[in-house]
Amino acid sequence: MARYSRGEIAKNILLTLVAAGALASIIVLPGMAAILALFKPKNKKEYFSLRRSLYSMRGNRLIEMKKERKGYSLSITNKGRSCLPRYNFENLLLKKQKQWDGFWRLVTFDIPETKRGARTALNIKLKELGFYHFQKSIFLYPYNCKEEIDFIKDYFNSREHIKYFLVKDFEGNKKLKRYFGL
Repeated sequence: MARYSRGEIAKNILLTLVAAGALASIIVLPGMAAILALFKPKNKKEYFSLRRSLYSMRGNRLIEMKKERKGYSLSITNKGRSCLPRYNFENLLLKKQKQWDGFWRLVTFDIPETKRGARTALNIKLKELGFYHFQKSIFLYPYNCKEEIDFIKDYFNSREHIKYFLVKDFEGNKKLKRYFGL
């Protein structure tokens, strides 16, 4: 059986519920076995682990499970929805366009010392996403990533501290063209 890190099953349950019931975020299935089958457990150990997670999530008020006439309904609560951005941040990826438009995306930030954790996490995330670390708090990327940077600004509640620029030319861009294979 695959080992799950702490919270990974809950994350998968919440994301599956959102994907499966995107409009209403409610799933009605004929019994608990059908709900657990939705997550495809491979053996009894995974089955019981999923079941324990579902009941724990219900106890923590992340989801609601109700007995209906035709089975059980599963829905995400507001508290459960508030956990989703954290999971979206962890899975955030940048789309690489086929054709470069000739503009560089420059991301700068000046996050205060009181938010040191956010500053460190932002540094790590930008490197993880493939940005070039140009200077201490300046990162460059050749493709459009405005939506993703806006999401990151909101995630860290630092919209006023993180800036996004579109730059046509700058000193040293030939090195970066080679770095990104442009």
